[in-house]
Amino acid sequence: MPSCPSGISGNNTFTLCPISMNYCRIEINTLPVPVKEPEKKHIRQFIPPKITKYKTFDVSYDKVWEATVRSFSRLEYDGEIVDKSSGLIKAKRSYVLSRSFGGDIHRIDHWPKKHEVEGIYCCNKYFKQFASIPSGFFKTIDFGIEDLSIYVDKKNEQETKVTIKYNPKGFYYFSGEKTFISNGVMEKNILHSIKSMLNERK
Repeated sequence: MPSCPSGISGNNTFTLCPISMNYCRIEINTLPVPVKEPEKKHIRQFIPPKITKYKTFDVSYDKVWEATVRSFSRLEYDGEIVDKSSGLIKAKRSYVLSRSFGGDIHRIDHWPKKHEVEGIYCCNKYFKQFASIPSGFFKTIDFGIEDLSIYVDKKNEQETKVTIKYNPKGFYYFSGEKTFISNGVMEKNILHSIKSMLNERK
């Protein structure tokens, strides 16, 4: 009897085995399909920046308080609390709008009304100065939200600690309010301003 011819078709092998002069049997074996492992996508992990939020000055409480109040006034925030006895300076929550592509901004102390946001531009340029925005957020910030508090703490007669708490947020019409991470620039600027004013008084 003649030998059995064989071959490969796709993932199968086949063999024709003659049974008689007019008939033959086909044997089919399926080859294992190699499993391809899915590609591992590299997901960039967001790492908050290391920032300096406080500084201790070798100066009396009264002098540091005065310099801090003057530095705060330069920021053009409206003060909600300015209390020397507790050492707290707290700005009113600010809603930041931009009227130009150049990033010029103005602040209001209430949730923006419809007529106030018509024709505004995104606040990206302003917030990129002071915040680290995690990837995945929309690129266009419709308007911003800022909370700022400064704490002045008397350690002793010649040591005073100043701590800055700055919380920037962005508002997106499609997804709502998102919390950003301060990149430390706001805190650095305020502490530097306080130091400069104290040096002027020497």
